[in-house]
Amino acid sequence: MIFFLLLASVLLGALLGEVLTKNNTWKKAFLTFSGAYLLGIVILEIFPHYFEHGHNAHHLGLFVIFGVLLQILLEGLSKGAEHGHFHSEDKNHFPVTVFVGLFIHAFIEGIPAQESIGKGFIAGILVHKVPVAAILYTFLKPLKIQKRILYLSIFAFAAPAGHLLGQYLPQGILQVSLGMTAGIFLHISSVIIFESADHHKMKLYKFISLLAGIALAYASVELLQH
Repeated sequence: MIFFLLLASVLLGALLGEVLTKNNTWKKAFLTFSGAYLLGIVILEIFPHYFEHGHNAHHLGLFVIFGVLLQILLEGLSKGAEHGHFHSEDKNHFPVTVFVGLFIHAFIEGIPAQESIGKGFIAGILVHKVPVAAILYTFLKPLKIQKRILYLSIFAFAAPAGHLLGQYLPQGILQVSLGMTAGIFLHISSVIIFESADHHKMKLYKFISLLAGIALAYASVELLQH
């Protein structure tokens, strides 16, 4: 089920990418919402589970920090496409390095997407993948339909491939990958929220989107625990 949900989230993102391409306000609002939701999932769901099941909080914290640093390195390839700030000099040729960065990012976050980790975390990944897929689709649009489908198909299977690998890994390794993913999400969500404020002033629709994302994250965690 998780495998197919991860695939479906990319398809939904591609559809939104088609619909929201010409509506910049809705695109920014949705991006802010996803960043806030992701931050809420990290703090309310991932951190409690991660540190509760660990044996050494200081060592566990190092994996979170490593995840933050890893995401910074990946953005050297993806050019920040994960949080909607990718700019291509040649819009007729999609940079392969950007795609590689997004693929690695999706593969890593798919590894701890197991039922043993928690439904709230899986929900966070699904919501996060939708805007990333929408952004990817936006920059794939100038390409021919065959290349567009090829890139989207490969990207769609990145997280499911990580999910399948995670099923064969011991619980200790899954916890490490969860910590790294928490660091990745923490960095991405912080950047999205920070960039939502223009000159330290946040527009009302973005602030409402932020509150809605946090509220839904809290509701998701509460509902999925029962």
